[in-house]
Amino acid sequence: MMIQRRWKAIAIAGTLGASAVGVGLALSGRFSTGRPEARATADGSPTSASKSALATLAGRIETGDTAALMEFCQSIAPRNGQPTDAVAAGPEADDLIKVLQGIRAGFKSFAPAGRASAIAASGRILNRFSVEPAPDRWLDALRPTHDLIIAGLADSHVDVRCSALTEVQVHWNWLPGRAMTPNEESILSEWKDAFIHPSTRCLGDREPRSRAAAVVCLGAAAIDSIAAPAAAYVEDPENGGVRYKALMTFANRPSLLSEDAVLKRLHDKETGVADLAELILKGRGLTKDQIYLGRQMDDPHPEVRAAVIPLIRDRTDIDPVVWLLQLSRDGDETVRGKAAEALADRESPEVDRRLNEMANSDVSPAVRASAAKLVAKLVKAAAANLPNLPPTATSSSLSIRAN
Repeated sequence: MMIQRRWKAIAIAGTLGASAVGVGLALSGRFSTGRPEARATADGSPTSASKSALATLAGRIETGDTAALMEFCQSIAPRNGQPTDAVAAGPEADDLIKVLQGIRAGFKSFAPAGRASAIAASGRILNRFSVEPAPDRWLDALRPTHDLIIAGLADSHVDVRCSALTEVQVHWNWLPGRAMTPNEESILSEWKDAFIHPSTRCLGDREPRSRAAAVVCLGAAAIDSIAAPAAAYVEDPENGGVRYKALMTFANRPSLLSEDAVLKRLHDKETGVADLAELILKGRGLTKDQIYLGRQMDDPHPEVRAAVIPLIRDRTDIDPVVWLLQLSRDGDETVRGKAAEALADRESPEVDRRLNEMANSDVSPAVRASAAKLVAKLVKAAAANLPNLPPTATSSSLSIRAN
């Protein structure tokens, strides 16, 4: 889709630095068709001769009526096996926009459960506008949905933040059920971009549930630069559930979650994490034997890690240099020293650079001395293998002799 090609991360720090209300006002001009909202008469009733049940419900929701909100949520809840209906142009589209505006207006009046439900309801309304043929008023649904999500991402209650993150996760791929003009594509792209920074900020949430939801949310974005920050939470230091979610989310994205990062989770103490890591590695083509070696490389006991070096140095089904280079950065000096010895048998620029680096800057004096000897030995061997130089002009073999 064209909108997916157009959608790219943009600099929006200035907009997102504002409060949720401020953001909504700053972007309201872009996320709107410019149509005036329905006007009321002096007694507060709509100008139309009759008021629909949906419009009445919208008015009640706007006042913070939780019962009205729950009634609407039940009415719009997905029905098993039944397709989502398209929004009819005219009164139905107008009334759904009114409901969205009512939810936005009454949002702060609801308890945490109500605010979470309100955000979910806004997503279901937006989903209706994704079904063909969508009316042209779909654009008016963007502003209130945006404001609700931004407020939800900054909410003080974890349930509300998680609800907002769930909606963003779905909205990355949202498209209206009709062809768009170039201007509409640009507006929709900016609307999605506005969720990037506040969603990424939730990765630092103190609540593990919110961090996990942020990982899943950002990982659902097809654009690598948006998803990448979440991949790092495969090493979340505080919560195994977050690590598990990160593994699941990025299992099929090796460009963002490397085999090395997955191998490190083979010793994870959180229930299910190690098993999931092994499944991912098998799915990526690693053999049982290779996974075993990888598990040994990240074993918490240094003697086990050192013992794996002779097992990998002569293998042909893997690149031993890659594995040995990793072991040369091990936290234990004995492992680093043995890895350096194994690397000395390999000829490559990467090996030369690493051995020189170890000789010059390893924290262990013993490793520095050992690496220096290996480097000197390699330099001597290289010099011995150089071809003989041709004689110079001062060489005795070129001196002029009399006949």
